[in-house]
Amino acid sequence: MLENEELRTIEFVDEDGKREDHIVLCQTRLAGVNYLLVSDAEMEDLENDDETVDVFIIKEDSVSEDGEDVVYKLVEDEKEILTVSKVFEEMMDDVDFEIEEE
Repeated sequence: MLENEELRTIEFVDEDGKREDHIVLCQTRLAGVNYLLVSDAEMEDLENDDETVDVFIIKEDSVSEDGEDVVYKLVEDEKEILTVSKVFEEMMDDVDFEIEEE
């Protein structure tokens, strides 16, 4: 899925204060909004072309005045998910996306 390129991680803090790192797979900007495609999968799974991993689309919600902290929120609108996922799919031409509804 991914070549051996350097990927950055971002830290998420949930409502309970639990911290977890996610790997940023791709980034784009649409209609003035920054979107990230992230995964909490292990690097070995991301590098394995036969492995299926869960990914999430998040978007920038706010930025601190000093620009140090960015708050992202999970994209939940179905139309927005479809639109942004198509862009990510084009950017990562060797990756197939399947959208699962909860």
